[in-house]
Amino acid sequence: MGGVALALMLGGSDALAQDDRVADSAMNAATVPPGDVTARAYLLHFRNQQSGGFGVGGLLTVRLSVVEAGGFAEAGSTLLDYSYTSLGGAVGLGLRDDSGARLGAFATAGVHYYEGFDRGFLDDDPGASASTPFAGARLVASHRFGTPIDFGLLGSFETDLERQTVSYSYMSTPWLFGGDPTTKDETKQVGTATFGLGVQIGGTFDLS
Repeated sequence: MGGVALALMLGGSDALAQDDRVADSAMNAATVPPGDVTARAYLLHFRNQQSGGFGVGGLLTVRLSVVEAGGFAEAGSTLLDYSYTSLGGAVGLGLRDDSGARLGAFATAGVHYYEGFDRGFLDDDPGASASTPFAGARLVASHRFGTPIDFGLLGSFETDLERQTVSYSYMSTPWLFGGDPTTKDETKQVGTATFGLGVQIGGTFDLS
C-alpha cells in the first residue's frame, strides 16, 4: 500500500509540474501583444560600385501577428559624389518574443531623388539630377532592455529599377591655367545599387 501511495504522489507531482510549465509558457506568450506600432530612427553607412557614404532615416511600421508593414524616409550623401532623398514602403515578417528580441525582414519599394549624380570633383560639372523607382530589402534586428526603447542593427539592399538618361549644360571655368569660361554639354546615366549597414534606435507602442 505504501508503494502505491508513493507512486500516486509522484505521479501527481509530475502532473502538477507539467501543468506549471504549461501555465508558464502561456504566461510568457501572453506578454507579447498581438500587435504594435514601432518608430525607428537609424544611421546607415552604404556602398555602391563607385563610392560610399552615409544616410539617416526613419522607419514607421505596424505589426499584426507576424505581418509587419509601414513606410520610411531617408536622406544621405556619398563622400565625393551625389546626394539623395528617398521615400518608400516596406512589408514583410515581424517576429518578437517576451525576452525583448525582435526581428523584421521586409521587401521594400519606393523612389530615389538624386542631385549631383556623377558630378565633377575638381571642375564645375554639377552632375545630373533625376528620380528613379527602386526595389530592395531590409533586415532589422533589435532588443528591448526592459523598456519600450530598443537598440539594434539594420541592413539594406536597394537597386534602381531603371537608369535615367539626363542631358544638361554648364559653364566651365578653367581654374588651373586660366582662360575664358566655356559651355559644356554632358549626358549621364542616373541610377545605382547600394548595400548598407547601420545602427537603429526605436520606440514601440503595444496594441492590446
